[in-house]
Amino acid sequence: MKEFKNKKTQQLFDFWISQHPESYHPFDMERMYNFIFSMFMDDEYLGEDELYIALKENKNWHDEYAQKISTKLSYKIDDIMGFLRFLRENKKLN
Repeated sequence: MKEFKNKKTQQLFDFWISQHPESYHPFDMERMYNFIFSMFMDDEYLGEDELYIALKENKNWHDEYAQKISTKLSYKIDDIMGFLRFLRENKKLN
């Protein structure tokens, strides 16, 4: 499974993945946002393949479903990371 340099980022990732990463419930979204923001602040990245492996290791999902969810979440993570980069580049975020 993916190992992040920052212990806090790793804990946020592990907690998010261990819960319901596929859910749009506000608590699940908050866990995802906390993880993504921490990853962004550490200048780290989570690839789709790494996410797929983490989902397969933590969930009892069929390959097809795990691939579908990892692709969907990967796009979402990339979008949010792009927005955070936009904010940083435009001096809206330190």
